[in-house]
Amino acid sequence: MLKINDTVDTTTQENCKRFQKPDVAGKYPPQYGQGRSNDQREKRAILRCLAHLPAGCHVLDFPCGSGRLLGLLKEQGFKVSGADSSASMLEQVREHLTGEEISLYERDVFSSGFADNEFDAVICNRLFHHFLTTEDRKKAITELARISKDPVIFSFFNTFSLSMTYRILRKRLKGKKLTDRIPVPLDVIRNEIEECGMKVVTDIPKRWGISAMWYVIMEPAK
Repeated sequence: MLKINDTVDTTTQENCKRFQKPDVAGKYPPQYGQGRSNDQREKRAILRCLAHLPAGCHVLDFPCGSGRLLGLLKEQGFKVSGADSSASMLEQVREHLTGEEISLYERDVFSSGFADNEFDAVICNRLFHHFLTTEDRKKAITELARISKDPVIFSFFNTFSLSMTYRILRKRLKGKKLTDRIPVPLDVIRNEIEECGMKVVTDIPKRWGISAMWYVIMEPAK
């Protein structure tokens, strides 16, 4: 089992390590459901992010989880690779994507071991909301930018949303703090990206003002 980088916040480490458990990995679907509105909104947002990538380019899904994005990326005509720190998640991928020409790697997003510019683009879906600190997000941004020739797409939970406002209020009423699914204002994400030598090309909400999930597309600052 790959060890999560021990230079990151301990809460971030614990948030990520739980996905290495087989019982947790087994709960994640290997593909998008056709009849679920949340799935379809997320899928549409991701396809908007990918719209300007030419067919045939090499896209890394990192972390790939149980493989839900891999098939979608293949359908767009991309050469696809997947990476995840969880061996259990990668086992889920191997079980459900038999016959697919997809390379899989057990890697840590904070120190991946991939070469500089190894991929034409990288997508990082449903990970950043597990990071507790600015420093952890910037470490991940820097590493994802290093291994991608051009765009990096990643999701985060935006503080500006009804769903997150409701969640924060519930926690406060119980006298608790958020330690996972951490919301971050969009302007903070923009600043962190710029501090890493990148720039935001665009941002795309899953459901503006309602859903916490947003996507940003970043590329090297010229």
